Amino acid sequence: MKFNIQRLIDKFGFEIVNNPTNKNAKDLEIEISKALPILLGVQPHINVTNVALTAGHDDQITFTETEKLWEWVTGDESQDWTPSLVIFTNDFDKTSEVYKTLISVLQNNNVLVLSVDLQLKEFYVIWDPYIIAKTNFKERVHGVLMSIFGVGVLFQGQSGIGKSELALDLIKNNHIFIADDIIDIFHHGDKLIGKAPSATRPFLEVRGVGIINIVKSYGIQKTRKNNEIDLIIQLVSMDKYDNSERLNIERKYFEFEFGFKIQKITIPIAPGRSVATIVESAVINYREVEENGYIPLNDMEERIKIKGESE
Repeated sequence: MKFNIQRLIDKFGFEIVNNPTNKNAKDLEIEISKALPILLGVQPHINVTNVALTAGHDDQITFTETEKLWEWVTGDESQDWTPSLVIFTNDFDKTSEVYKTLISVLQNNNVLVLSVDLQLKEFYVIWDPYIIAKTNFKERVHGVLMSIFGVGVLFQGQSGIGKSELALDLIKNNHIFIADDIIDIFHHGDKLIGKAPSATRPFLEVRGVGIINIVKSYGIQKTRKNNEIDLIIQLVSMDKYDNSERLNIERKYFEFEFGFKIQKITIPIAPGRSVATIVESAVINYREVEENGYIPLNDMEERIKIKGESE
């Protein structure tokens, strides 16, 4: 994806250190796709492991890649990659010989160099989500996305099954609404992130009521722009539920088009069932397994075994 440098300057307050073209910032664009720009914020001195940066792929680069960068900067011709952009933060000593060497090599290799008056950690907090949102969009799905007890849950199911009504019940129970109907999904490292398109955020459609603005009806604290997706809950009518899944013994997964797998459970819908309460229980069970390795079924079977042996 191409980024206009003037827009980046306006958004983040960059100053141009090296412009390898004769273009003004408003006419200058740079291609940033899957690779993130390199962020240099800590002076490496002699030990290259002190270089703080991200680059190359969707996640933080490894020590080996840090070495590759340093070898490239110091003139190792065996390296076949060049950073698209280098950003210096204000905790890099601009008076050091290391900085002068870096700038000289970057200029000689026609690399765009920017600086920002923020420390690396401060800058990364605002830069990382922006770049992720702009470059890592992968797939669009239908459903409802909520944060329940800190777990990102994507509800899916046929139209009219009750996803929006369930979302309302969960919002009333102080859980967080992210998106309804259309959800843009992208990944960053080992995380899967979902968000609503800007045009439909923060709206929820409920049959018989119409469109609800969650912020105006329940408060901004009940919404969030995006959230990690940890669990998928498929809602089905009771007559279509596979009764063999009732104990949820075998873990099942949903695989997205780009190969990312997320655990999936199926919950049947029927009149009189408190679906919101069941969902909350399912999320609590999920957290117990993920955080503590505790599986209630195994615990119960062990207790039955001990009880049987004692009698």
